[in-house]
Amino acid sequence: MISTKRRIQSGMILLAGASFFLGGVTAHAATLYKTTLDTTGLPALAAGDHYTAYFGLTGSAGSTVTLTQLSAGNGGVLGAQSFTGGAFLHSNGSVALKDTGFVNEFTQDFTPGSEFDFTVDLSRTKIGSPDPDSFTFAILDSAGAPLPSNDPYTGFVITTIDLTKTDYNNDDFARYSLTASPAAFPDVNETTPPPVPELSPNLALAVLGGCLALTMRLRRRSLRAAAR
Repeated sequence: MISTKRRIQSGMILLAGASFFLGGVTAHAATLYKTTLDTTGLPALAAGDHYTAYFGLTGSAGSTVTLTQLSAGNGGVLGAQSFTGGAFLHSNGSVALKDTGFVNEFTQDFTPGSEFDFTVDLSRTKIGSPDPDSFTFAILDSAGAPLPSNDPYTGFVITTIDLTKTDYNNDDFARYSLTASPAAFPDVNETTPPPVPELSPNLALAVLGGCLALTMRLRRRSLRAAAR
């Protein structure tokens, strides 16, 4: 059986926890960036074909990029996914690209609708490496070839960013339109996740009162046992 001393210690731990919640917790949300690409001008697909969104993390710095809220827009459909290197699917549905090797890739098949959207979290950037990580987004056609863009370096990248610091802004993303659809210029905007609900003052007081009552009850029981 649990000793009286252990019960009192447990009660004090509960009391400390309630005091912590009563004092309030300030959560600092990681900075996120939402990318939206107009896909209405993409060339029509043959029946049964699809496009593929390509996401890559290259380098050796050890950063992790997280993707959430992937959407093919109104009328669009998301299809199969594939993972290479340090890319993997979280239980909550988000996708992580972790720099476990030089090339880490995630692909998402989709049938285009009004737009293709995703949100990228760059909060786990590691800096100071002579070979910094880079995050890249492109679109592949049904044969697996990248759709041409006006990127002067690769000829197919739509957005890319070098992960060389911990505080970014929208202008740090290099953005290029698709050659086949000049209107398909990626829109990148800083965003934040919905605020985490805080414990209401009334609920916190109720929890605190319950912990106090439990602690006093255990204390009285301990004193009665000691007096016998």
